Amino acid sequence: MENVTNRMAIKLYLKRIPVKFTLMVLVLFAVFVIKITYFDFLPELFQGANKLGMVFESAVLALVISTIFYNVVTVGDLVRKEKAFLEQSFPKVRQLVQMNIAFTSVILKGNYTSESFPQFPTDLETLKESMSAINYFERNTPVCYADSMLAYDWREYMNEHVNKSKELCNQIIEMYSLFRVEHKELLSRLSDFKNSAFFGLVTKVYRIKVQDHKISMYAKDFSEYQHELRKVVDLYSDSYDVKFDVPFRG
Repeated sequence: MENVTNRMAIKLYLKRIPVKFTLMVLVLFAVFVIKITYFDFLPELFQGANKLGMVFESAVLALVISTIFYNVVTVGDLVRKEKAFLEQSFPKVRQLVQMNIAFTSVILKGNYTSESFPQFPTDLETLKESMSAINYFERNTPVCYADSMLAYDWREYMNEHVNKSKELCNQIIEMYSLFRVEHKELLSRLSDFKNSAFFGLVTKVYRIKVQDHKISMYAKDFSEYQHELRKVVDLYSDSYDVKFDVPFRG
């Protein structure tokens, strides 16, 4: 779980406050203070001026109280929800990124080590070139999952990867709904990622019977999938000031 620092919470709070409206109320309050300090002792300038001044004072005080209430209660509650969402969802986003970097590394290099990251998102031509050498039915994938001692052929390996990635994405979206987060752009990017064509491989791959079928036909889908994931990561970084420690390609 990612701990949200006080600095991060304050930045998140300041982002959610309606700044322009709050500044307008502060200006009105300043006018109110100036009025009662310097002008209330002056004679009435015109008939009804005092009554108008009392209405102004009441309106300003009501605005100040309602603004304080909104910023403390409503915005504060929103920030608490986003903090809880971030603490529980960020590790899953990070896991999703690490999984896909490892998967990309296996495609490009045939193995994965944490010391050397592949370019991510990966250039499409590079993906096509590497994936053209991989057959769905080759049982030479150098990756075994922790709960299995069996080697996966590429069909099994890709399906396992797609299923795990999709499961993580669904969990993040469920958390978004659970904590009632109000960040429509993030939800939109998560939805775009979930609807990536690459996730459709699960239903397509097991229908394949041709022995020389190459996974390079899905290079474009995987490239677009990488870019959708990058958009999610960038928005997390911008919105929540979190770092993924991944050397993303510019």
